[in-house]
Amino acid sequence: MIKKKCLKLACRLRDCIASQPASKLVFIIGLVICTTYFNGLFNGFVWDDEEQILNNPVAHSLANWWRSFFGSTFNTGGGGVSGFYYRPVMMIFFIVNWLVWGKLAFGFHLAQIGLHIANAGLVFWLVKSILEEAKVKQAKTIGFWTALIWGVHAGISEAVFYISSVQEELFVLFSLTALLILVKGKKNINWWWYGFLSWFGLVSKEAAVTGMAIGGLYLLWLKRNRDDFWRWLMTSSLVIGAYAVARFGIAKVGLSSFSVVPIVKASLAQRLMTVPYTIVSYLRISFWPERLFITHHFVVPSFADVRFWGSLLVLATLLTVLALTGRNRSRTYWFWWLWFLVGISLVLNIFPLDMSLAERWLYFPLIGVAAAVVWQVVDRAKTVSVLILSAVVVLLGTRTWLRSYNWRSGLILYGHDIKLNSGAYDLNNNYGTELYRAGRRREAKKYFLKSVELAPDWWVNRSNLGVALASEGQEKQAERQYRQALTNGSYYLAYENLAGLLFNQKRYKEVIEIGEAGLKSLPANFKLSYLTALAYYRLGRLDEAAQLVAHLNRWYLDDPQVMELTNLIQSAKKDKP
Repeated sequence: MIKKKCLKLACRLRDCIASQPASKLVFIIGLVICTTYFNGLFNGFVWDDEEQILNNPVAHSLANWWRSFFGSTFNTGGGGVSGFYYRPVMMIFFIVNWLVWGKLAFGFHLAQIGLHIANAGLVFWLVKSILEEAKVKQAKTIGFWTALIWGVHAGISEAVFYISSVQEELFVLFSLTALLILVKGKKNINWWWYGFLSWFGLVSKEAAVTGMAIGGLYLLWLKRNRDDFWRWLMTSSLVIGAYAVARFGIAKVGLSSFSVVPIVKASLAQRLMTVPYTIVSYLRISFWPERLFITHHFVVPSFADVRFWGSLLVLATLLTVLALTGRNRSRTYWFWWLWFLVGISLVLNIFPLDMSLAERWLYFPLIGVAAAVVWQVVDRAKTVSVLILSAVVVLLGTRTWLRSYNWRSGLILYGHDIKLNSGAYDLNNNYGTELYRAGRRREAKKYFLKSVELAPDWWVNRSNLGVALASEGQEKQAERQYRQALTNGSYYLAYENLAGLLFNQKRYKEVIEIGEAGLKSLPANFKLSYLTALAYYRLGRLDEAAQLVAHLNRWYLDDPQVMELTNLIQSAKKDKP
């Protein structure tokens, strides 16, 4: 009896979905996603949000929008912006949101959820259009469930909760729209619009090149139109060329990664041995997003490592299952699995990145997995597929809702994630920073020490450890850490902290040495400039102090501290015989 009722309900739901207009299905998708991510609206700025948004002067003025195309994204404490990212569209997103919301993180999260809903709508239209072209009967139903499952999937929730990962949403927005132009264009593809959108995808994030590759795959493998393929190839080459000129020629932003990252330190052979485990890890997150945390650092050092041969066995088994279950499938089915492989190709660390794996990097590739699996379920489970897929949506949505609480603040996020990944050097440092800010200084020091142990060549953890030591009165040890931080890298906080420590010890000549060295690369750094000028003043070198104060006035006009120091110098000059 119960079984019959369930089957009857499943039939009604299946028929109801199939009979709804596409616009209504998109509305339902948006509503479910909005409900799932609603709790994330009340989260704050975390992780790189601090240096890319809160402390980044470029992100605080609409007049700086053009600067986004001439540099990277990270605040350097007076040296402009730096880093290895070229993300002009992301920076413009920050600028516009700062103009509207200021320091209110709620507005940034609202915009980010809106982008995610828009992308889910594009996923629906794209999957539906490609399947309809292949004459798949339940194209609309498959498109609906693909977009819904992808939209609430906890494995990609980092890309939605983490403001600084909006680059993922932006490049996917442009890439999916460009792909829709190829699919909908049929015999009249608008190549100008395709090229325009593809370029904006690239300047959102270089991973948009995978979206372009999927466009070529669609034209050559599914559409089998060689003429359009050659037009795609020519247009894509011009777009990539224009991007390369903008990034490398004008902005001069390279492709290097942090040398302290384990996967960067690994040899090419070790990175290649790590690839199977990385693919399996992405698939694990796709099918079982239970253990989620923000930093994944792993390296497979040898062929004997179980992560290498074990992952190969898993992949061989998966390929066998797919071959058996999909042997009668059309090219369109395999296209979605190829989507996944192409999507993760750039994040397999063949060229080293700043992490071995990141959940947000699954944002685009997961579309292919979702489409392939949903198609199988709809075809094989028939009537009860709607119940199975509904249960999956509820489970994934619940996991995403629970994960949203972890992203409430840096202290909560790092405190949760470090229990799952205690060996990450950056996670230990970040948690230590939040503990220190919360007044839990002894605990913070423990995590800074662990971070330094894990990554002795990093500069941020050394500087933070110095701060913790100085707070305990261990000034000699603190000074040693600051100087080591500057040896490791030109870090603005290490300059500031060391100059402040030396000034408090009245070692003014050394303050000037540090200040002059730091200001070469950090000309607009307030604290360093101010302490150096004050050191000149204390030593009676008034002309040099006045010169540096004049320099400060270029950047910080009418600042009370600068005005006070100016008056002191002028008074001293008058009193000087």
